[in-house]
Amino acid sequence: MNAPLKKALVIDDVESNRRVAAALLEWHGFEVQLADNARAGLDLIRAEPFDVLLLDISMPGLNGMDLCKKIRQDPAMRSMHIVAYTAHVYPEDKAEILQAGFNALLTKPISVQSLREALHPVVPRA
Repeated sequence: MNAPLKKALVIDDVESNRRVAAALLEWHGFEVQLADNARAGLDLIRAEPFDVLLLDISMPGLNGMDLCKKIRQDPAMRSMHIVAYTAHVYPEDKAEILQAGFNALLTKPISVQSLREALHPVVPRA
């Protein structure tokens, strides 16, 4: 019997970014859902568990940093592997992102290799 698929959620306000991330996650064996804003993503997370969250930082309304902090404050969700999915790569941004509770940082545009590195704790053979 095959192991159940791991579940991933991609939250990004840019459709092309969601599609690229979803395709790479599916290639790594994930069942993927998509949300185009943080509030819609939070509703999905509250409705069902995800193993991995790829979360854009800069979005209108609730941004990725604030959503990550909300998730980390909730005992039911805090163990989720959260990857910042962003174009912000200055050293001070990276420190702030990791301090907000993200497990890893993916710089856009992502590559197969950078995704593997970010997923390594969740999918050791990725």
